[in-house]
Amino acid sequence: MNKYLRKMLVLFFVPLIGCTTMRESVLLGVGSGAAAGAGISSAIEKGDSQAALTGAAIGAVVGGIASYFVHNGLENRDSKVRRETLFNLDKFSVSRPQGSEGPDYMVTEPTVETQCFDSEVRGDKLIQAHCESVIVNRPEWFKRKKKNNEH
Repeated sequence: MNKYLRKMLVLFFVPLIGCTTMRESVLLGVGSGAAAGAGISSAIEKGDSQAALTGAAIGAVVGGIASYFVHNGLENRDSKVRRETLFNLDKFSVSRPQGSEGPDYMVTEPTVETQCFDSEVRGDKLIQAHCESVIVNRPEWFKRKKKNNEH
C-alpha cells in the first residue's frame, strides 16, 4: 500500500471515530479492518490479489467484532459515570448554595415520572418501543438538621 493511500485512509477514518451509534462504529470497524487486512496481506504476499481479498474478509470480520465490543464497553462506562455523577452531586461538590461551607447542606433527589410506549407504525415511520422520563420536581438544596444530643 503506498503512502498516499495510507494518508487518505487515515484522513477518512479518523474524523468518524467521535460520537457514533453502534451501527456506525461497526461499519467503521469493518471498513478499517478490511483496509488493514487487504493492505497487510497484499504486502506479505507481494501483490497477490487473492491474498488481499482473503485478508480484507478476515480484517472486516475482526474489525467489526472488535468495534462492537469497544463501542459497547464505552457506552456502558459512560452510562455508569453519568449515573454516578447525577445521583451523587453532593459527593462530587458540583455546587453548593451561596455562603455554605462544610457538609451542612444536602441535595434532594429529583422526582421523575417515566412513561413507556410500545412500538407503533405512524404512516411510513416505525416508532420503536421507548420510555420517556420527565423531571417533575428538580433537586433542591436543604440544610441538614443538627442532632440535639441534650436530653
